[in-house]
Amino acid sequence: AIGTTIFAYFTTRILGRNVIILHDFATKAAAGEPLPRIDNFPHNELGDISRRIIDLYREKADANERSDREHAVAIHAIEERARIKRQLTNNLNHELKTPIGVIRGYLDTIVASPEMDAATKDRFIHRAYDNVERLCSMLDDISTITRLEEGSNNISMTDVDFHELVFNIERDLDASGITGSMKFTYNIPINCHVRGNSTLLSALVSNLAKNAVLHSHGTEMGLRLIVESKKFYTFAFYDNGTGVES
Repeated sequence: AIGTTIFAYFTTRILGRNVIILHDFATKAAAGEPLPRIDNFPHNELGDISRRIIDLYREKADANERSDREHAVAIHAIEERARIKRQLTNNLNHELKTPIGVIRGYLDTIVASPEMDAATKDRFIHRAYDNVERLCSMLDDISTITRLEEGSNNISMTDVDFHELVFNIERDLDASGITGSMKFTYNIPINCHVRGNSTLLSALVSNLAKNAVLHSHGTEMGLRLIVESKKFYTFAFYDNGTGVES
């Protein structure tokens, strides 16, 4: 009887220890607290089963954590695409105002100056027409810019006379009055040909100029060639404004 009692005591104690550790594990798991060490379980059949239960729980917890991370990354990607789309829409609206402003400026000048000589009037009409063509080209390229936003490689690339492109931008900026008191200059060699999309390159330079007007509070800005190699040109846009705080 004494031996049976002692055997029953130790057996119950071992079983009770497993139950206590499992109960502690369940309580901490439910509360999100650090889990107990699995080597606390006795090395017997019940202890092995208990360790396996904890391993399965941790594997499931790790899988859920990976799923949550992947979900968070996916949500961030969706939000980033939405932000880029909003920014793209704002840039398009902003960019479309330039040729419209130039066209209106030339036509207002013609209407307000009935005594204007024929040569000047013809020159203004041709400049307004050039900007109508530019506006049509921008509208045609909205789908191209959308593909660019989506990461497509189907952007039309042609040989672009970069000097002529910047020359036209300078002329349009002066005609529209967008630059205000700031003066736009450029130092680009004649017959400087680059491969790219003329609409996107024009939008790039125009946006840099407009941002300088809005944020630099300077008097001068410009675009200059700083490095020329057999394959590449490197340009720098600059202004003499306040700059960006570090």
